[in-house]
Amino acid sequence: MSLRRHRRLALAALLAVASLVASLTTAVASSTSFYNLAGQWTTPGTSLTLRQSGRTITWTGGPDNRAWIQTFKGTIGNDPTYGPSFSGDFRQDKPGRLPPRYHGTMRAKIDDSCHFTFRSIEQAGQPTLSGISFTKVPCVVATKPLARLDLILYKKRFVPLSNAASCPAPFECVVRNHATVRICNKDDFNHDPFVITSPNQFDAGRGKILLKPGQCFAKRFVNTGRVAIQVKIYDRIHSQERFIVTVLP
Repeated sequence: MSLRRHRRLALAALLAVASLVASLTTAVASSTSFYNLAGQWTTPGTSLTLRQSGRTITWTGGPDNRAWIQTFKGTIGNDPTYGPSFSGDFRQDKPGRLPPRYHGTMRAKIDDSCHFTFRSIEQAGQPTLSGISFTKVPCVVATKPLARLDLILYKKRFVPLSNAASCPAPFECVVRNHATVRICNKDDFNHDPFVITSPNQFDAGRGKILLKPGQCFAKRFVNTGRVAIQVKIYDRIHSQERFIVTVLP
């Protein structure tokens, strides 16, 4: 084979690698839309009716079993440290007291389609609260589901190569019942993905599914109930890797 042909093949290989890296990098950066949080949310003693228009969310709720009436307005964003989040301002007072005398700010991390946790609730003269988690009841997911989800293991991350409208966070996508989830290793080292949650478990102590560079694994994810479920994928070799597949009923 001529030197010129060797050079052409080498250049073609380099371009192919560069194209793959560029496409995966773009997927990492743009694989998210944003959450639709509209609905009923609860934590012990408090319920919220949350409304959403674009990235703006509002609610009227009753903290401490409606000992207080609270209104809130905030914006969904992507915090560089915490990921999908929202923050905004609230006003509150005893029922019937207008205008409300007390006000402050709230910041919360969106854990997945059906859970968020307050990072801070600040009000003048009161201790800052944090770690309060809310759950959407029922877990009604408005995100358009995928019939197939392709996940790439790249730079020790699960990267979804799918329609961004169906992936409301870098670490979560929404799929239909019985959708195929395919995981491919695009790193130059091994991965060992697993799920322990029934009925979608795999590699749960029954022999490793070791993905060497270039190898793939596929499984249909099912939901046997009437509400959405979150299937969490982890990796035994790289503990920081995780991904949530929300499966609709």
